[in-house]
Amino acid sequence: MFSDTVLTVPDVATFLRIPKPSVYKLIHEGGLPAFKVGKHYRFMQEEVQDWVRQGAGNRE
Repeated sequence: MFSDTVLTVPDVATFLRIPKPSVYKLIHEGGLPAFKVGKHYRFMQEEVQDWVRQGAGNRE
């Protein structure tokens, strides 16, 4: 059985405490791991948490 939680853009925005447009920017520029279902982005909760732990796409 599939056990990982799938998040939406508003879920990720709330989790990261950032505006929704920033989530889209991070997908395109910062490598935030996402996949599309039709026109909508979805995120695996564990992948987002790993991305944050690894430095959240820090760019210097």
